[in-house]
Amino acid sequence: MATGPRTPNLLLVGYDGSDLSRQAIRHAGALLSGRRAVVLHVHEPLAPLVATPVGAATVATGPELDRESERADEAARRRAAEIAREGAREAERAGLSATSEMAVAIGTSGIADAIVEAARSKHASLIVVGSHGRSAIAAALMGSVSTTVLHRADLPVLVVPARPPAA
Repeated sequence: MATGPRTPNLLLVGYDGSDLSRQAIRHAGALLSGRRAVVLHVHEPLAPLVATPVGAATVATGPELDRESERADEAARRRAAEIAREGAREAERAGLSATSEMAVAIGTSGIADAIVEAARSKHASLIVVGSHGRSAIAAALMGSVSTTVLHRADLPVLVVPARPPAA
C-alpha cells in the first residue's frame, strides 16, 4: 500500500514526549546517525464532557461550549506542535537531521494510523517507535501503539523496548 518509492535514509519517529520516546530517539540516533528524521507527535482531540446528575458524563454541546472547545483545542494543538519540536531537538542531539510535525488522531487506533499514514505520505524508509513492553493482556486492555504500527505498516519498523535486553 506504499504510495511511491521510499526516500532512502528518511526515518519517521513517533514521539509523545515521554522518557520512552526520548530513549527510542537516542537509540535510533546511535544506530542511524546522520540520517534525516521526521519527528511526529500525534494529538488526540478530546470531546467536551459534562457531569450528569447520576455521576456519569455525557458529551456536551451548545454555542458557548463550542467556542470554549475550539479554544481548548487550539491550545492543545499548540502544545502538540511544541512537543513535536521538542522531539526534533532531541533527535538533533542524537545525531539525526530532524524536522517536526504534528498530526491529529482519528478513531480508536488513531495514533498508530497517523504514524503509519505519515510514514507512507513521506515515503519514509523506516518507522521508529518505543514500546512499553506490556504483557499481552495489558496490551489488549490498554492498547499498544507499537504493536498496531507493526501490524499496519508496509515498511520496516524499529521498536525500541522500554527495558534494555539483559546482558
